[in-house]
Amino acid sequence: MRDPHRTRNVRLGLAFGVAWPAFAAAVAVGDDLPVAWVVPAVGVAGLHAGLILTTLGLMRHRDARRLDRMRRGEGVLARWTVDQGRWLLYLDHCRRLAAQPGARRNMLALPARLPVVGYHVTVSDDAIRLEDEFEPMRGDAEVRVAGAVLEFRQLVPVGRRMEWRSYQLPVGAGAERDAERVAAHYAASRRVTRPARAP
Repeated sequence: MRDPHRTRNVRLGLAFGVAWPAFAAAVAVGDDLPVAWVVPAVGVAGLHAGLILTTLGLMRHRDARRLDRMRRGEGVLARWTVDQGRWLLYLDHCRRLAAQPGARRNMLALPARLPVVGYHVTVSDDAIRLEDEFEPMRGDAEVRVAGAVLEFRQLVPVGRRMEWRSYQLPVGAGAERDAERVAAHYAASRRVTRPARAP
């Protein structure tokens, strides 16, 4: 995802700028309109939209706080930069991982061009970031180093079920030890929580 602040603000803005006022207006007007069925319809629609948008906005608020925490350097486990050569190696290793049985596609939206100066990667104890692409991570995420790839796998709610998702970060030249340290940190966290393993 991109900056969760914007998504949070849009959802809460719609909730408190449109949905909840529509519900409040419907309650206040009551049966005074000539077309009486309009009032309960607007009220129900406003109530449902308000509840959904407020819930989704609060969920993004939690993600926004994680990003703010990462920007302040709190909980950051490692940072590195990925140059052009390392980026091409990373893409090659991603293709190899994708060819393995039971592989899952990388859920990170990758930049389309080669890095001119270098792509910046930040990993914290509850999130990852590649340039502007940000993803919250559970403490019990499975993490492994596969060549120039640092892969995170975690359970994500999709509708009414949970689904394993893969997030593959590039490992910069000379950052291999940092990547291994990240994997060890998450492994230790998993031993505490003991979640189900990824298939």
